[in-house]
Parts: sequence; C-alpha cells; structure tokens
Amino acid sequence: MPALEAWTHALSESGVGEAEIGRRRAVVEEFCAFAEAEPDDLVERCLDRERGQIVVKERKKVEVLIGEFGDQTGNGDSRTVTERANFVRSFFIHNGVRLIAPRAPWL
Repeated sequence: MPALEAWTHALSESGVGEAEIGRRRAVVEEFCAFAEAEPDDLVERCLDRERGQIVVKERKKVEVLIGEFGDQTGNGDSRTVTERANFVRSFFIHNGVRLIAPRAPWL
C-alpha cells in the first residue's frame, strides 16, 4: 500500500474524521511539494529494507526539512508550526520511519 494511503487508513482506523484526514493529508502533500519528492520516495530514502534499519543520514535530512517546512509555512504562529510539523512526523512514523521531534527551546 502506498505510504500516503497507509497513513490515512491508519488515521481513519484510529477514529480521525474524514475532514480532519483531508486537512492532514493536504499538509503532507504540501510538505512533499516543498521537499520536491513523492511521499513513497521520501519514506524509502529513510529505510534500508534489506538490513531492516533506518538510514540515519536520510532521516536527519528529513528532520531538517520538516523544521524548515514548519518555519516557512506556519505563518509565524508557533502552534501552527508545531501542528503542521507533527502531521508530517506522523506520516513518517506510521510508515516505519521513527522521527525525533526537536526539543522545545524553553526546556
């Protein structure tokens, strides 16, 4: 199952409504356009399926891209930035790429 469909299916199974799924999916699609890559390609870059491992170098690149995406598209509102970044992280996590959210600056 393609990555985007697997993620939206998992959201639906966990009780997220169709309108909310559409909103989250639009954010992930916007991120993919920002990253200039297809959703499946972004996930595959981060996975070494032969060895059953995460490609740490690629995962770090994605983490940086997520931060840049949130900063550039969140309209300066910290809640919006965090929410949009978390939607993208959720997409990767549901597709087997464990991401680490950055530590809040006040901690």
